[in-house]
Amino acid sequence: RSPRFHLEDAQVKAIVAAFREDPVADSDQVVAAKTLTAFHCIACHTRDDFGGVHETHNAFFSTSAQNLGDDGRIPPPLTLVGAKLQPAWMKKVLFDGESVRHYMATRMPQYGVANLQHLPAVFSRLDVLKSTDMKIPSPESRSESEREREKLFRGAGRELLGDKGLNCIACHNFNGKAAVVNPGIDLLTSFQRLQPGWFNSYLRNPGAFRPRTVMPTAWPNGVAAHKTILDGDVDRQIAAIWYYLSLGTS
Repeated sequence: RSPRFHLEDAQVKAIVAAFREDPVADSDQVVAAKTLTAFHCIACHTRDDFGGVHETHNAFFSTSAQNLGDDGRIPPPLTLVGAKLQPAWMKKVLFDGESVRHYMATRMPQYGVANLQHLPAVFSRLDVLKSTDMKIPSPESRSESEREREKLFRGAGRELLGDKGLNCIACHNFNGKAAVVNPGIDLLTSFQRLQPGWFNSYLRNPGAFRPRTVMPTAWPNGVAAHKTILDGDVDRQIAAIWYYLSLGTS
């Protein structure tokens, strides 16, 4: 009359060991691992060296943008996600079903606030990323030098994103306008979604954050591809892009 679970010996031993173990408070790392396992997030996402789409399910992950490769059909890694996403945006993803990857057929289930309300804070404590500070112009400043700097950064950011610069708009939508080559994530969502430190580090070496990504690097080995924009200063070029994106639809 009782259920038959057909457990393997190793599973039985694990259950027995869990009962015998003295109760201790879980660390943030354990809480994150348990949560990602319990809700099967690791069936689609990787975090560090754990999880990911199983080869038997790989064919079911599809995309309307074939040129994006796996970037267009496989959900993004959760490695350093606490340092990547703005807390407000992470809550939108977890609790409101927010998505910027319109080309990806797979959609994340919604498990509700009651089940995942602890996760954003856990990720933010676990995921710390050292990155270069970006000194962008202050909109509140009234000094002449700051106004000139704002004008310089605004123009440089626009040029770098455009087809005379790094041509980011070839593979990314921009303010609702479709990209020429690939309809990637709209660039104007970047400032709202991403933390500046992660954005800075990712632009310098995209492959370090997502292996085999189709995203190129414009600063290989820390050297700018465009020497004439902001004198080829890598820090200033990336800061200019971030500042330009911070202006939004304005």
